[in-house]
Parts: sequence; structure tokens; C-alpha cells
Amino acid sequence: SIVMYLLEGEDLGRHILRDGPLNQAALRAVFRQVLSAIQYAHDKGVFHRDIKPSNIYILPDGRVKMLDFGIAKLYGQDGELTHTGQQLGTPVYMSPEQVRSDKTLDHRSDISSLGVTMYYAAMGKPPYDASSESQFDIFNRIVYERMSVDVSDRGIRSMIEKACAKERSQ
Repeated sequence: SIVMYLLEGEDLGRHILRDGPLNQAALRAVFRQVLSAIQYAHDKGVFHRDIKPSNIYILPDGRVKMLDFGIAKLYGQDGELTHTGQQLGTPVYMSPEQVRSDKTLDHRSDISSLGVTMYYAAMGKPPYDASSESQFDIFNRIVYERMSVDVSDRGIRSMIEKACAKERSQ
């Protein structure tokens, strides 16, 4: 059997579809909690590998829960979970190194996905349009094109741009 929490509330994606982009205060409140949860996982040697709005759950009292660690990986884990050419994650939210099927993925891949998710929360739409662009085109944009971030708050814009840098060393 599987035992899971019963959560009341909704995921961030549904919340934004219903109410539109988060204002600056809500964006900061949600992502402060998301970053804390992901930092905790990273401190324990786990990285998520599939951060996206539907995996961020907002409870009625404003608390946030991170969901779906189903493809998470432990740092330094022996044995490959993927084969060459196999990609895990949701294409629009994947980091450049996930797109390239880099075998040295680490916590910085989660940071990139968090940046794209924050973009979605701030703009009300993802930076890439999976309904009109091919997966190949989206992957090329993820790997090669600098993301245009049109957010008025300089601090938030800077966080998104840094998180979405094409080179993980940046």
C-alpha cells in the first residue's frame, strides 16, 4: 500500500490559470517556501529533476508543499537511472543540461527549473509555447537562446535571469 497526505488547496499552475500571474508579494511568499524546501532536499543530497508549477502545491493557509520527487536522484548515486539519450523531466521546465542529457546533472539543474517556474508565476505563461513550438525548437531555445524576462521588479528579474543562465557555472 501507499500512504500519502491528503492536501487541500491547488497547485501553482492551476492557481495561475484561474487568477493570473502572482503579484510581487505572493511571488516572494511562495518562492521563499519553495526555495527553502529545495534547499532542504539539496542539503540531504537529493535533487528533484522535475520542478514545475504543477509540483508546487499551495495550501489554503498559504503554506507551500513540493510534490512529486518521483524522478529525484541522490548526489553521487551509483548506477544510472537513465540511459544515453533518455530525458527525464517536463520539456518546457528542463535545464539546458537536462536537454543535453548531461550525465553530470546536479542541484543546479533544479535551480534552472525553479527560474523557469518563477518566470511562469510572474508572467502567467511559460517562456516557451509547447502548443505552437516543436519540442526540438523548445530544446534549442533552452540550450542556446537567452530568455527574455520582462518583469518590472529588478530583483525578481535578476533572480530569474541568473537561475536560467545557459551555463550552470553561472
